[in-house]
Formats: sequence, structure tokens, C-alpha cells
Amino acid sequence: MVTRASGAQQTFAQWQFKAGRTHPLAGDQVLLVMLQLAPGIVAARATAQLSAEVTTSLGPVRGFLPQTEQQRFTWVLH
Repeated sequence: MVTRASGAQQTFAQWQFKAGRTHPLAGDQVLLVMLQLAPGIVAARATAQLSAEVTTSLGPVRGFLPQTEQQRFTWVLH
């Protein structure tokens, strides 16, 4: 599996997971994120958005979590 990250120390960061020649993209994937609040900020809300893009014979198809599940990926940081 190949992982590419971008957006370090920015307000928007992303991680892309791709299957490698010897490591298919299958099973569970664990992603740990560390956030640091700016000085003087006592709380913030963080949201993670998940999507998947699959290449088919008709071209790439992108899927997202249903809205009800997306709401489970929100945290309040203190």
C-alpha cells in the first residue's frame, strides 16, 4: 500500500491510500491524526470526510459516506 499525505500544518490535510504491487488495499486501515490548538484557543471542532475512488471500465467513480454516517466523524477538541 502506498500512502501520500499533504497539507501538513494547514487547515486542510489529506491522505491518499493506493494499492501497491505487493500490498493490495484491502481490509481495515488505521489513521491517527494529531491536532494542536493555536495559543489562546480553548476548544475547536474537527471533521473528517471520507471518500473512495474506484477505477472502472467506465472511468473513475467516487463514493462518499451517507450523511448519517458522516456525522459520526466529528469531534470537539478541548
